[in-house]
Amino acid sequence: MFQTIFVLDIFDGIVVHAKNKNRDEYQPVHKFSTICNKSDPISVIDTVNPKKVYIADLNVLQGKGKNDINFKVIKDISKKSEIMLDTGISSYLDVENSISRADILVLGTETASLEIMLHAAKKYPNKISVSIDIINGKILTKDSNMPNDLFKIIECLNEVKLKNIIILDMDKVGMSSGIDMNFLNKVVKQSKADILLGGGVRDMTDIELLKQIGVKGALIATAIHKNLIQV
Repeated sequence: MFQTIFVLDIFDGIVVHAKNKNRDEYQPVHKFSTICNKSDPISVIDTVNPKKVYIADLNVLQGKGKNDINFKVIKDISKKSEIMLDTGISSYLDVENSISRADILVLGTETASLEIMLHAAKKYPNKISVSIDIINGKILTKDSNMPNDLFKIIECLNEVKLKNIIILDMDKVGMSSGIDMNFLNKVVKQSKADILLGGGVRDMTDIELLKQIGVKGALIATAIHKNLIQV
C-alpha cells in the first residue's frame, strides 16, 4: 500500500515551510499554507489529521543544539500520529537516546555514517529508515567511507533489514518541481527495502506515477499545504 506521509519541519517549536536547501530562509508555515492559519505543530496536525508524520528537528540538523521545546512537541505529536523522526543522528548514543521516541527512527546521510546506519539496523531491524540525502546531484555526507554513488550505498544497505529507504533530493524540497521516474525506477529495482521519495511531488498525478513504478510512499508537505494532495 502506498503511504502519503505528512512532513513537519520543526524549528524552535514551530512548523516552518521547507523550501530547497536554504534552511536559514524557512518561514512559519502559516505564511505559505492555504489550509493552516497557525504554525504551532499541534494546530497543524489537528488540521491535516495525518496517520503518519515525518518530523525533522531542524535545531539539531542545523547544528543549533538539542531543543527541549521540540522534544515536548514531538512527544505530543506521537500521541496523535505514527512518527518517523529525524533528529540528526550522528552517533551510537544518539540512536539509543532517540529510538524510543519514534515509531521509526530516520538516519540521514547528512549526519550519520554508513557504519552507524548498518549497526542501528542490525540492532533494531525494521525500526530504522535511512534517508539518502542528495544536494546538487551529490550525496550529502560527512562520512569519508560513504560511497559517492547512490546505488553502491543501496547495495550496502541491502545487507540489513530496514523499514525503508528515503530518497531525499534537497534541491527539490518545497519546489513542486516534479520527479525523475527513470532514476527512481532503477532505485526500486536495486533496493531490497521499500523506497520512499522526498522532494518534488506536485499532485496526485505524480503519486499515481510513483505507484506504477513501485515506490511505496512519498514525504509531502508543500502539495498538502496547497491542498493539491490529501493524506
